[in-house]
Amino acid sequence: MKALLLYCVLAYVNADADLGQLLSGALLHLGPYDAVVKIGNLSRSYQKLESNDLLASRSAHQLIEEARRMFKEGFYTLPPLDPYFKQNLPPFYLESNDLVDLSGTVHIENLYVKGLSKFHLQLIEIRLRTGRVDLQFTVPNLNIDADLQAEILVADIIPVHLQGHLSLVLKDVSIIAAAQIEPTEVRKEVVYQIVAQHSLLHIGDVAFQFKGTELDAGIKQIGPDSVSSSEALSMLKNSVDRYIASLALKQANEVLTGATVNQVLAYLLPENVTR
Repeated sequence: MKALLLYCVLAYVNADADLGQLLSGALLHLGPYDAVVKIGNLSRSYQKLESNDLLASRSAHQLIEEARRMFKEGFYTLPPLDPYFKQNLPPFYLESNDLVDLSGTVHIENLYVKGLSKFHLQLIEIRLRTGRVDLQFTVPNLNIDADLQAEILVADIIPVHLQGHLSLVLKDVSIIAAAQIEPTEVRKEVVYQIVAQHSLLHIGDVAFQFKGTELDAGIKQIGPDSVSSSEALSMLKNSVDRYIASLALKQANEVLTGATVNQVLAYLLPENVTR
């Protein structure tokens, strides 16, 4: 679930939207949003789950369902998830490329997310022999708020400063994901860590509102000759997808440090079954 949170924070960008509209302060329905992000390489998914795989998958499903009760307060390495609050996220950097001359830094603060505890886990499959985990889940509604501050340079000559409050409502969120896990030594304990992650995200509708407390005059200078809005938003979408997926992987690994490999296997498998 942490992956869902971190993946959706900035997944509002629609390449067909107009930059001026996005910054106008109006409530906009941007429609569906889809993203595919791949970090690292996954092992192949053998079709028939082995007996230990089936036991581990059922145990993991039960554990995730029981964890729903702890979403409000959190537990050990699992932070409170509903509502979820984080005062600061790492800076998000934009870098120019051959198509879009747009660079800068975006700071995200006071992130608040509501609705994660309403998730529906549709599938989880653990393949112990290869260390692959596949899962699929949905969330009917997510409400997200955050404060943003950005310093952006357009076409190497137009400085743009914007600061304000971002609100998002994500409806019918669906994630299909796979992760590759490996035993790894962390702080002198052997724990599972995610070394690869592939995610397919679909959001049925994105409602977007940005209320700017500061909108630099440089924004008015951005025209077709400076940077195409659709190209800029497409670049931003791709950058955001990668940024959020990387954060998701890092945060999930922090949660996984809460139990050793032996502790995880002791829970997932009955005592009379060996790996």
